[in-house]
Amino acid sequence: MQPSSVDATNTGLVHLGFGFQPVATVGHQSQGFILLQASILEEPVGGAKITSYFKQAVWSIASAANQSVLVEEETEEV
Repeated sequence: MQPSSVDATNTGLVHLGFGFQPVATVGHQSQGFILLQASILEEPVGGAKITSYFKQAVWSIASAANQSVLVEEETEEV
C-alpha cells in the first residue's frame, strides 16, 4: 500500500481477502489480511509451491475513501 508521503489520502486500512470478500472491520472473523500504509503482502518464498489458496480471486475493501494499493503479479513457468 502506498505510503501517505506518496499519496496523502492513504491514511486508512485496506483489507484483502483471497477467495472471499473481506469486511473492513478490524477484529471481524472475515477481516482478511490488513494492509497499512507503506506495508506489503508477499507470497511465501524459498521454493514453497503456490497453493490453490493464492490462485483464487483477490478481493479488497478500504476502511476509508480514496485508498490506493499497487498490485504486481509474477508468474512461474512450469
